[in-house]
Amino acid sequence: MLELLKKGTLDDVLRPIGSRARPGVFFLRLTGADDMAALKNIYRLAAKDGALIEGGIGKPDQRQINEYIARVGQGYDTSLSFILDALGRWIPETSEGTQKDAARLIQQSLIELKANGSSDTMVRGWFIKLLCWLRFRFLNLLKSLNGAEVPKLLFASHDLQAHELLALRIINAMGADVVLLLPAGDAAYGKLDPESRYSCLLTGRPFPPGFTLKTLYEPERQTMSGSAEKNLKPAAHFAGGSVPPRQAAAPSPRPSAPGQGGLDLDAQFPLPARKLNVNAWMKKPALEEALTPVPMRSREKEYICTAFMRFYGAWNRSTYESDLYRFYKTAQQSGRKLLLIDGEISRPTVEEISRIRRRTYKSPQELIIDLAGNLPYHPQPLVQSYIRRAFMLAMQEEAKRETNLNKLTVAGVYLLCLIRRYQEGLLSGWKETELPLLVKYRGCRDNTECLYLTFASFLPVDTVIIEPDLSEPCLLQSERLLEVPGRESLRIARFPAAGGESFIHTVASHAREQFSRMMGGEAVKKRLETVNLETTYDEIFILWKQEGRARPGFLDTGSAVTVPVIFAAVSGVEKGDQAMYWHRLKQLKDAPDTTLIDHLPYIKRSSPYIALAQRALRNGRLDRDIIARDRDYPFALLKPQVQDMIFDAVDVMLEKRVIKGTFTRGAEYQVVSCALNLSAEYKRILQGYEPGRANPKLLVISTGETGASAEDAITICLLSRLGFDVAIFAPTGYRTIEQHLDAGFPVTHEVGRPMYDLSVPDLDNLPPLGARAWLNSLFGRH
Repeated sequence: MLELLKKGTLDDVLRPIGSRARPGVFFLRLTGADDMAALKNIYRLAAKDGALIEGGIGKPDQRQINEYIARVGQGYDTSLSFILDALGRWIPETSEGTQKDAARLIQQSLIELKANGSSDTMVRGWFIKLLCWLRFRFLNLLKSLNGAEVPKLLFASHDLQAHELLALRIINAMGADVVLLLPAGDAAYGKLDPESRYSCLLTGRPFPPGFTLKTLYEPERQTMSGSAEKNLKPAAHFAGGSVPPRQAAAPSPRPSAPGQGGLDLDAQFPLPARKLNVNAWMKKPALEEALTPVPMRSREKEYICTAFMRFYGAWNRSTYESDLYRFYKTAQQSGRKLLLIDGEISRPTVEEISRIRRRTYKSPQELIIDLAGNLPYHPQPLVQSYIRRAFMLAMQEEAKRETNLNKLTVAGVYLLCLIRRYQEGLLSGWKETELPLLVKYRGCRDNTECLYLTFASFLPVDTVIIEPDLSEPCLLQSERLLEVPGRESLRIARFPAAGGESFIHTVASHAREQFSRMMGGEAVKKRLETVNLETTYDEIFILWKQEGRARPGFLDTGSAVTVPVIFAAVSGVEKGDQAMYWHRLKQLKDAPDTTLIDHLPYIKRSSPYIALAQRALRNGRLDRDIIARDRDYPFALLKPQVQDMIFDAVDVMLEKRVIKGTFTRGAEYQVVSCALNLSAEYKRILQGYEPGRANPKLLVISTGETGASAEDAITICLLSRLGFDVAIFAPTGYRTIEQHLDAGFPVTHEVGRPMYDLSVPDLDNLPPLGARAWLNSLFGRH
């Protein structure tokens, strides 16, 4: 935290911290300003890396409060450890140093409020309000703290509130310059800080009547030939959560050529320095063409080669999902920016829409030019020119379809909301040699989706639309779109991405072919990832003894091995035939490296590592070094790659919030402690496991009236992510581990009617079945 410099000018605020009299930050309040040029420069810096607030910060809405409760929980404590933990869950995008500074200052503010007579309820309300402000108003600024430049907070207020001043003091003390504009005078502020302890007053020529922050970003006025043209207004300003555009003001509107409707859009949105070559560079219409490295696409330096493709239907039912998964993982590991929109694009929220400044328009050209003032800023001029040009072209195409200006305005506002929503994920850190890739899984279902994909096709990015279901039409129409039809139709709910939450469907014949192709390859010790197989009931018995590398979805990318695993729950008894049921389970138990659990709950004791888990898990992140340095570290004898494999799986479970109550009711500590408490049997199996060879197995049979414990659920899910095939049989039809899960559910098969009060027999000594029944059991027939 930096020292508060008591005196300064606007020019001082603009100085880099190394050029100031001594390291420190300013808190200036202005009732007037003689140097509007300096104020405009502060405005631009605040728009870039800080925050702009007009009028007041405002109360958090119910949606924001609900999100806070979902992330942080209902708990409240004034201890530093609680506040730091809450900040880690709430604003993980910020640095650890920023969170520590904020925690200390917030604790001081809580103590100050309590000393001034505020009740516990009021103090707690202030705490929640402040945290909502930090995320939804000041996040952009917080992310810029402790950098080379001091971020700026520019606040224009007519009636400053006590809680707002307290928030400004916290932001200021964390290392930001605060400039408070008071067009109505200093009276309201003087009531809150009569001795000017927190800020320095500057006076000057009064602000002009009706002064707002927009005044500081108004483009130069220029009179249209024949009549005065209304000035194009800048984007609306919102504190921190939405950064207004910072690019140079667009050229003033000028008369267009005859017949163009009064405004020359090409002059307002000039062609970028390099043109796009869309699809023409491809050797063949195939998905893998989008993976072609940019330098290999064309030798013509004046073009940037991009893809705009739609794959409608499946090219091969047996390999389709594996091909998509392989495509996704290859793109991920190429280092390219990758944005996957899995399913329908959600409509813009009320908050997103409210951030878009618009007015009534007389022509589509006027509408496009004015709305473009809301486009987000990009630091690279070339990309900024593409964004502006793409917006203009997309809106021009939309104007051909929609002639009603009110509806066209709504379409433009919705498009701007999506541009703002996805810009960072798609275009931040843009590199000409590694073009971003936008994958839209499922076709465009409404005009908003079509408009955004059209906009994206004019950007220097690859845009790919994938719709495997031929019964679901994609509404997007474009002459520039390369259509690649498939022969078959598949219904696949989610894109087969990574992380153990996706599913690769199986076809038994394809599995055998893949097995034959991949036999003989050596498994290499690499980072392990798992993907769940969505099998039929009979395929469990077929795939159970099959090596991982022979299964659909197996992938070796060099740095990681993705192993398909079975994670299934079977409910009921097939045809009510108990003898056949137990013999089929015996087939599973007899597979090598199979562990049998014949009752639930199985783990009934608490893990002794809960205290270690609490020390090692801070701010939502697991510190492996703290665990490894502990004298009771249970994995010290395991190979380093096995230790990493276990902790990687724990990280995935925490990130996916697999267990109910993770990061809301303390279940994250239980996840870590249970992982550390793995039994010696499991650790021995993992020590000898080679990803790609035969997966280790866990067979769970639950015949009783009680389900699994939370520890059972954590351990079973963890083993699944460590490469175990897991099959849970519940003849009663009751749920087992599902009651403890929020994500990562096993594939469920209901194979027959429930049966109760069964006892698990000695599976090693079952009486023989009849000859035909034995053959049926052996080959999975019924």
